[in-house]
Order: sequence, then C-alpha cells, then structure tokens
Amino acid sequence: MFVDIEDYKSPLKVEIILTPYKRGRLAPDKKSYLPKEPITPDICWEILRATNTPRSIKDMLVCIAELPLSEQAQFKEVVLSTFTQREQPHKQPHNIVLLAKKLAMASGYEDELAEAQKLHDGKFLLASNRLSYGKKCREMSVNGENFEGVDKFICTTLDSVAIKTDTVLPEILDFPYSSKVILDCPNLENVKKINLCEGGVLDFSNVEALPSHLDLSKCSKVIVSTTDKDELKKIDNFKGLLAFHSFSETYDDATQLDLSSFDEVMFAYCTLAGHPNIQFKDGANLEIYASWSGMWRDFDYTKFSQLKLETCQLENGTDFKFRDGAVVIFDDVRNLPEKLDFSNCAQIGFDKCDFSSVKQLIFKNREQFEQSYVDKLLRPHWKGNLIIADENNGQSVDLNKFSLNLYLDKYSR
Repeated sequence: MFVDIEDYKSPLKVEIILTPYKRGRLAPDKKSYLPKEPITPDICWEILRATNTPRSIKDMLVCIAELPLSEQAQFKEVVLSTFTQREQPHKQPHNIVLLAKKLAMASGYEDELAEAQKLHDGKFLLASNRLSYGKKCREMSVNGENFEGVDKFICTTLDSVAIKTDTVLPEILDFPYSSKVILDCPNLENVKKINLCEGGVLDFSNVEALPSHLDLSKCSKVIVSTTDKDELKKIDNFKGLLAFHSFSETYDDATQLDLSSFDEVMFAYCTLAGHPNIQFKDGANLEIYASWSGMWRDFDYTKFSQLKLETCQLENGTDFKFRDGAVVIFDDVRNLPEKLDFSNCAQIGFDKCDFSSVKQLIFKNREQFEQSYVDKLLRPHWKGNLIIADENNGQSVDLNKFSLNLYLDKYSR
C-alpha cells in the first residue's frame, strides 16, 4: 500500500514521537527513563505519513524488530509500505533494506517485500533527505535529476531550492518550507500543482512556457522572463508582486517593450544603450546587475520607488534624478556623474563605488549620510563638495570634520 507524506515532520519531531518506543519516556526525576513501550501500527503509520528520513525509518523498523515474533506479523503492511512506491535506495544508511528483509523472513512475506521494492511507478522523491541527508542544508540545487515515473517531488529544504532538469517534472511539486523555488526547466506542461510555504517566491525566469491553472495564492512574488500576454494570462490569478527578470539581452534604440504590468524589473548581464522605448509601471522597483558595457544616459529614474545598480559602468553625462522617498542602492558602480543629489531619497546605500569622478554630493541630513556608509568610501582622498541640506545653511561641509563630529556624537551618547 502506498503511503504519501501528508503531514511532514522534521527529524527532531519524529524522534520525539519515537522516543517512548526507542528508549522509554523520561522518568519524573528527569534523570532516567521508564521502560520502553511496545510500538503500535498506528504510530508507524504516523511516521510514514510524516517522513522518509533514513534514520527515522530505520528506528521505526528496529522498534518493530524488538517486539516478540508473535506480534511482528501485524506490521506486515507497515513494512511493505516502507518501500511501496517510496524512494528507498539500497545503499541507505543503517541497512534499512536488510532490516526489512529480516522482518519479512521472520513473518513469511519475503516474496511480497521483494515485489514492493520493485514498484517504482508513482514513487516520490523526498529531496533534502535523499540527496542531502546528514547536512544542515538551507539551500539546495537539484541538477540533472531524472523525474521519469515520479508523480510527486517533495523538498523540505528550509530556504531556497533550484531545480534544473531536461526531463518532465512530476505533476505535484511540494515545497512546504522553502522560501524560494527556482525552476530552471524547459518543460512544465506536466505540472498541475505547486505547494509553497506562505509568502514563498516562485522563479519562472528560466521557463519557456508557464504552466496553467496553478494556485499561486500563497506566493508573495512570482518571477518571469516573458512579456507575452497569452503566457501571463496563465498566472492572471496571482495577486502578489510580479517581477520581470531579463538575462544577457540588448536594449537599445530599436527596443519596444511594455513592462507596465510588473512591480519589479531586473536586467542582468544586459547591454543597455541608446534610447529604448520601455514602458515601466509607476513606482516599480528597478535592479540593474553587471552592465559593464554602459548604461542609459538620458533615462527617467524618477519612475522607480527602489533603484539598485550593482556592478555597472555608467555612460558619460548620466544625470540622476530620483523619485521622492526612493530607496537607492549603488554597489560597485563606476563612472558616477559629477553631481549626485540624494536629498529627496528615503534611504541610500553604497558599497565599493568609485567616487573619483564625483564633484558634489548632497544628502538630506546626517542620519541619511551616516546610514549610507559612504564615509568609508570617500575618505581620505575625495576632494569634492559635501552638502548636508539640513546643516550649515545648505553650504558645503568639511568631510573630515563632519565625519569626526559624527563619530564623537555617536560614542558620547
């Protein structure tokens, strides 16, 4: 009988369930254990519905093997279900297969167990246990896994999982604890259901054709790389943040692109030049990553609530004007313009930027300046004008003296 994992529990929770049968309950004195209790079929079914972790399965079978021989026969279906359409490799830790054979031989159903171990159609893979058992992995990449004959794929990785395969994916993909799922698969036509944790992120940016009729109500963010309206209709029931990610494309004078339906846009390893006709959603987030070939010079950045430039080379003459209340992050940006005015921004962040071309920096107040971490990038060689709009009547201040005053104020509180 096939037993699906319907109520996944962590190895620790399963260990708590098994403790009375492995070593006995903790005695009232908290220093010793009471005698072990005999395990029951109901407990075993609960274990099978909760996990496929090798150690937990082995411990369950050991508890059965410790019972009198006359009581072991009632666990026949439990032992068979341990293998029926479940992924139990023959090189499992602790010799699960051998232990099951001993139980089957003792109760006379060895042939039935052998048949159960041959059944593969409709099996599921419990990825983080089968592929990464023994590691406290919070991120996992599943590359080249053959999902042929697999109806359900369960991944219990805690943070993010990336699946890259050329084979057809199972009908059901279950990620009960993954905060981000990246599907790098050309073929998703077979997928009928994707289970995610509440607030999870689903990345379809490397998918050629989106699956239809998916329940994405638990997702906080869905990432795609298509602007095809017919494709986007497949996820029109999604109400969260919709993101467009583009990789290694060229956007120039010939570009005509409507991105007005996207809350977030990212260009990575793209060539950005000329005056492309791109329609953005007002108040969207824009991220540009690894654009060393130059970036749009005359571009309206006031459209964006959040702007992040990382590993970018700006064109000469670039003029930045930011949206009121915008969040602006510059990470490893080169050829910055002569003047940068952040006085209307809500939050600024800098890292590894080259300010040698900048002659004037304007910040709203000392808190904004301090939180931007720009001080460590400017001193001691920068010779431009620093203006803190709320201080010194908007006149330029001496960088070294201003930084010293910030330091003294911080440590004298």
